[in-house]
Amino acid sequence: MVQSPQNSLNATTLLEAQRSALEMASDLNSMAFNFAADLNRNLFELAQKQIKQIAGLQQRFASCRTPEEVFSAQAEMIAKTAQDYKDGLTAHADLIGKATESYKRGIEQLKGVGEKVSHETERAMEQGKEAARSMMSQTERAIRQGEEAARSAVSHTEREIGQGKQAAQDAMEGSAGRKRKDAEREDRTKRAH
Repeated sequence: MVQSPQNSLNATTLLEAQRSALEMASDLNSMAFNFAADLNRNLFELAQKQIKQIAGLQQRFASCRTPEEVFSAQAEMIAKTAQDYKDGLTAHADLIGKATESYKRGIEQLKGVGEKVSHETERAMEQGKEAARSMMSQTERAIRQGEEAARSAVSHTEREIGQGKQAAQDAMEGSAGRKRKDAEREDRTKRAH
């Protein structure tokens, strides 16, 4: 079947939309991977800070001479740990917020492309149905024309057969009439002699 330029255009448009949707889905997956890597890096950096702080804690406690200095070192460590966790979790929340917004925008774009693919698919299906209806109509018309041509040919053949029979009958009657006339002439000639 030969595609019309319109059908070809719709197929191209549909393929373009599908390609675009696949690219967007790939971009979203890449974005999600990058954000997950950023989150892991953030947690790893927070854990590294805590390990360094704990490692330095022994030296800090060893340098303390009084219980007040030990309590002060512990308070500093707790305050520093709390601040580190606050900063780390804030950075973590910021990353999650950015990831969510970016992913939401990507999903909206993907949804738009999905709607376009759906629309183009429906349009292509309607055009396909219309083409099928048109082909059925043309086929039915060709069948009717073929039947009419066959009836006409049969009628023409029957007329020709009828004319042939008539001609044969006329020829036979003409031959019989001539024979009669010849016989009558011969009879007259014999009588005349």
